[in-house]
Amino acid sequence: MMGWFSDFTFNLLGTGLGFLGAQLISSKELKTNKVAQEQEKIKIQEDTKEACLKYLKDELAVNLQLLQKMKVFATEGPIIQSLFEPLNSGSNHLRCSAWENILKQGVIPQLNDDEIMHFRSNDRNIINCTFIIQIHSSNWRRIKEWKEWADIQPPNIRLVNPQYVMSQAIKEIRESIINSINSTNSCLIILNRRLSSD
Repeated sequence: MMGWFSDFTFNLLGTGLGFLGAQLISSKELKTNKVAQEQEKIKIQEDTKEACLKYLKDELAVNLQLLQKMKVFATEGPIIQSLFEPLNSGSNHLRCSAWENILKQGVIPQLNDDEIMHFRSNDRNIINCTFIIQIHSSNWRRIKEWKEWADIQPPNIRLVNPQYVMSQAIKEIRESIINSINSTNSCLIILNRRLSSD
């Protein structure tokens, strides 16, 4: 009678020890898996940061090239309707999506305060430059239409001086382009320093 009980106890203990051993092995594997997952997470964050910063560098280079070309066209000229068209075309091709990408991808915590300040400021400068060019281009078309309309109206209607409007618009556009060029250059310096140290 004792034989089956000792076999049962031995089997129970054997199963219990086997279960305990499996638990110890599972715990060890779990810790190893957690470490591997953590390392993978860190690698993904680094790869994401590197991709975002390279995208920003490409965007800055394209914008700098466009801004330098646009600066040539930011001069006074004859009072014609298409005076601001080259600037307007250039502003349509300025890119400002890299900063938003950095925000969406969660790269901000991996940047220092100086980088954040410069990158955000450059993004705002490009957006403002685009807006200033487009609003002056639209206003110029309006003034030209108004002048054409006024030419067929009675002489007592007074209009703004197109030469004065053009001078003020070119001054503001040129200033905005120069600010954007300076901002882009400083961002490229900071970004190149960052990418060379990583």
